[in-house]
Amino acid sequence: MTDPFAQVLPQVFHFSHLQGTQFVLLLGIIMFFGALGGRIFQKLKIPQVVGYIVIGILIGSSGFQILKIETIIALNPVNTIALSLIGFLIGAELKIDVIKKYGKQFVGILIGESVTPFFVVGFFVTLVAYIFMKDFKTAISFGLILGAICSATAPAATTDVLKEFRTRGPLTTTTLGIVAMDDAVALILYAIASTVVSPLLGGQGQSFGMQMLNIAKDIFGSIIAGSIFGALVTFVVKNLMKDEGRVLSFGLGGLFLSTGVCTILGLDNILAAMSLGFFMVNFAPAKTRPIFSLVEKFTPPIYVLFFVLVGAKLNIWVVTPILGILAIVYVAGRTLGKSIGARLGAKITKAPQTVHDFLPWCLLSQAGVAIGLSIADQQRL
Repeated sequence: MTDPFAQVLPQVFHFSHLQGTQFVLLLGIIMFFGALGGRIFQKLKIPQVVGYIVIGILIGSSGFQILKIETIIALNPVNTIALSLIGFLIGAELKIDVIKKYGKQFVGILIGESVTPFFVVGFFVTLVAYIFMKDFKTAISFGLILGAICSATAPAATTDVLKEFRTRGPLTTTTLGIVAMDDAVALILYAIASTVVSPLLGGQGQSFGMQMLNIAKDIFGSIIAGSIFGALVTFVVKNLMKDEGRVLSFGLGGLFLSTGVCTILGLDNILAAMSLGFFMVNFAPAKTRPIFSLVEKFTPPIYVLFFVLVGAKLNIWVVTPILGILAIVYVAGRTLGKSIGARLGAKITKAPQTVHDFLPWCLLSQAGVAIGLSIADQQRL
């Protein structure tokens, strides 16, 4: 089915590539209408991030196609910058005294909310896929891969909502701790699932041992890279910087250097940014800590750009009936699995009642790692 809105606007309003003033104009369109949409939804008592995404849908692939897919791809660096800033600020929340206090709780809930949806989604997707496809190997492959992918949680939307409502307390602390770590669990589950699925579908998969080595490289390499840049920023700010503006500029420079190096080396730039933030907040002198409040003031327009582009990428017109049914099963199964797993983990670790009651709703957002694993799956299988 084609997009019925694509031809509403004249061709001059469809931007298929970026150059000079067009880039500035597009940034203005995205930020102006994105901020307006966020404010409208905020007035309706709906988190502003939903407004950003809706505006993206309207001007992107599913709507008037002001942003053509080539333009959206060209603006991908905005996503990288946004995710690095989000990771940096999450790392700043992971203070050592907090980890000591909530460490067992983090681990218990993390295992529950990651592993439970793997089994729930795996079972239901396998069942539905078999009903439509009548091929057990393909059905169970769908179930295993989507079960593994569903474990990941995207920190961006959750973090934006927490900051919008200025939340504090055990629920916020636990949420930030969980979303910082559960991508690693998703990667391990994916390695197991793809090792089983590859021979079933005749794909060119790696051995389980090799996948685990790659995962270890991604995790520990990213942590080391972020920590190195964290130590560098801390040293320079401590000895050479006094002015807040210079501190902010140098801090962001170190963060973006870390992101660029990780991108070149194929490492996880979000995890590196978390490590940089974690290192600075725990081992830096007091003079470096205002960087975090300065970065928080810098991030709102980046959030607008990021989520408008997220909505712009979505093309609802390519969804077939079978794909739509599988998507509904996936979302419903993931919601059920996350709810059961998070509450079970909270109960076992004796977490506060607020964590038990509301944490599952903080873990439903999904993007980055899940999309990356989906692309890897397409290439391997």
